[in-house]
Amino acid sequence: MLTLLLACSGPGGNGDNMVSPTDNAVDAALSIPPGDARLVRWLTVTADAPAVLSLLLEGGAGARRITFPDAAAEHAVPILGLRPSTTYDLTVELDGVAVEELSLTTEALDIEVPIIEVLVNDGPQQGLTLVSFESPGETQPALNRAAAIDSEGQVVWLLPASRKVRSLQLSDAGQVWYLEFGEVHVFEPTGEETASYSPKTAGFKGAYHHDLQLRPDGTFYTLSEHFPQVQNYPIDDSDLSITDNVVIEADVAAHIGTDGQVISSWSLVDVLDPTRIGYGSTIQHNGRFDWSHANALQAFPDEGLVLVGSRHQDAVVLFGDEDLEPIWILANHDGWSDDLRPYLLTPVGEPFGWPYHQHGARRAGNRVRMFDNGNHNRTTPYSQDPEVGRYSRVVEYEVDPVAMTVRQVWEATLGDPALFSSALGDADLLAPSGHVLSVFGFLEAEGGVQNSDLGFGVRSIRLAEFDPATDRVVWDVRMYDTAEDNNSGWQADAAQRVDHLYGDRATVIWL
Repeated sequence: MLTLLLACSGPGGNGDNMVSPTDNAVDAALSIPPGDARLVRWLTVTADAPAVLSLLLEGGAGARRITFPDAAAEHAVPILGLRPSTTYDLTVELDGVAVEELSLTTEALDIEVPIIEVLVNDGPQQGLTLVSFESPGETQPALNRAAAIDSEGQVVWLLPASRKVRSLQLSDAGQVWYLEFGEVHVFEPTGEETASYSPKTAGFKGAYHHDLQLRPDGTFYTLSEHFPQVQNYPIDDSDLSITDNVVIEADVAAHIGTDGQVISSWSLVDVLDPTRIGYGSTIQHNGRFDWSHANALQAFPDEGLVLVGSRHQDAVVLFGDEDLEPIWILANHDGWSDDLRPYLLTPVGEPFGWPYHQHGARRAGNRVRMFDNGNHNRTTPYSQDPEVGRYSRVVEYEVDPVAMTVRQVWEATLGDPALFSSALGDADLLAPSGHVLSVFGFLEAEGGVQNSDLGFGVRSIRLAEFDPATDRVVWDVRMYDTAEDNNSGWQADAAQRVDHLYGDRATVIWL
C-alpha cells in the first residue's frame, strides 16, 4: 500500500495543515502557487511508481472527486474552485486508493469584488460561471477582475487585471483566455501568463476587441480595425443629408495563428455599405468615425461562413469567407442600399421585433441568439417607426436561408418594468439543458428606480439563466456595491458557464 509524506509550503498563516509523515514511499507538498490568481492551491505528489491521482475534496458547496487521468510517478496539479475563508478536507488517492488525508483553509479575499446577491437559485445550477466585471473608477481607481462564481454566488477563483477584461473564457486545455487593452492574453489558472498576442504582430493598426473564438488547434478568431477613407459619409444622425469625406473605424474579422500572424481576415467595408450609419456611427475617436462597432464574431470554417454582429448597424450578418458576399442580413430594413436589400431577411410571424445595438450574437444551425440591448428606443436614424421605449431582452430567431425569412421564436426580459442595459451584455446557450445564460451588464436602474435611489453605485449587474421551455428564470444574481463604498458601481461584459476550471486536464464529479 502506498503511503504519503506531506509537507506544506507557501506564505505563513495560510491555514493549510501539515500531516505527519508515515514513511518515505510517497512525498507530497501543498503550497500557494506563483501567479496573481486568488483561491488556488498547488499540490505536488511523488510516488515510487506511476499512478493516477485523484483528490476527494470535501467542504464549501459539498464533496467532489477530481481525477487527473494521466498515470505518473510525479504529479504537480492545481486545486481549483475553492471558496474564500473555507476549510476543506482533502483525501489524496493514487490508483483509487486513499493514501492520506489533510486539510486546507483558504484565505479571505484581499481585493475588492462586488456584493453578490443570489435572488433565484432553482436547481441548483450546475458548474461555475466565468464572468469579468469592472468598476470604471469615476471617483476612485478603476477595478478590473476576472472571476468564477458558483451557483450560490460565491467567488471560487479571482484574477485581478490592469485594464478592462473582455471575452473571458476557458479553453479545452484548461487555460484562461481574455482580451485586455487591445491584446489577447493567455493564463494558467494559477494566474501565470503564458502567452499574449498583439495586433501589431498581425499588422493591424487597431486593437483586438470585443470577441474571441478559440479553436482546438490553438488558433483563434477575433476582431480588429482598419481606418479607410469614405466619401459622402453622414456625419449627423439627426440630418442624414449632411455628409463629408471622413476616415472611419471599420471592423475586421481575423483568424490568427499560434505565431500571432494573420491566417485570414475579412473587412466589413467589403460586406456592408460604409455610407449607411446607425446611432453611434457619428461618434469620433481620434477624428475617426465609429462606423460599425462590431462586437460579436463567429466563424464556421467547415461551411466557409463568418458571422459578425455590428452594434452601430443594428445588424447581424452572415457572409462567405471567400467572396465576402452576404448570405443574409438580420436587421431593420431602413436605410440599406439597393445592392444589399436582396440579403435582408423578411420577418414572419408574431410577435416580432428587430434587435438594436445587440451584443453576443451566435448562430447554431438556422437559429440565431443574442442579447438585444434595445438602445435609442428601438429605432434607427432612417426609421419612421414610433419609439417603443427602452428595454433589453434575450432573443432567439429562426432563419430560413432559402425563403430569406426570419421568425422570432423566443424572447425574455428580466424585471418589472423590464431592465434596460444600454451597453455590454451576453446570451449563451447552455448544453444539454437548453437554458440561456444572459448578462444584463450595464444597469443604472432596477424596478423603475435609479440605482442612486436604491443606495447602489451608479452601475449594477444581473446574471440570469432562462429556461425557454418554461419561460422561467432559474438563476438570477445581482452584482453591485453600495454608493457609500463604491459610487461607480460595477459593470460586466459577458459570461461563460463551465463544468469546472480544469478543462480537459481533469474530470470533476460532484458526490
